[in-house]
Amino acid sequence: MRGGLRDTGKGSVYVYFTRKGRALYVGQTSRAVKARLHDQEAPHKKATWWNRWSNMRFFQTSDDMDRLTLEFLLILAYRPQENKKPRAKDIAELFAI
Repeated sequence: MRGGLRDTGKGSVYVYFTRKGRALYVGQTSRAVKARLHDQEAPHKKATWWNRWSNMRFFQTSDDMDRLTLEFLLILAYRPQENKKPRAKDIAELFAI
């Protein structure tokens, strides 16, 4: 495949990382990751963190609910500093009595 991403264009959840491996941002898209990455109108391009990422990893899934669920779980797991919504919470907060 061209570019080697093997992206089917049917949707993905992605994570942008710093050079040191810290997650900056977790998001999801219903289109090709490469199209999202190169979209000059994407809000990411105007974000203060945009020039700080070094690599991006993604997981493909065409199901909307799977994307939303995985995005939320990755936000909980990675606690990316640039995600504002949903706010990353400590897992202990979720089960506090």
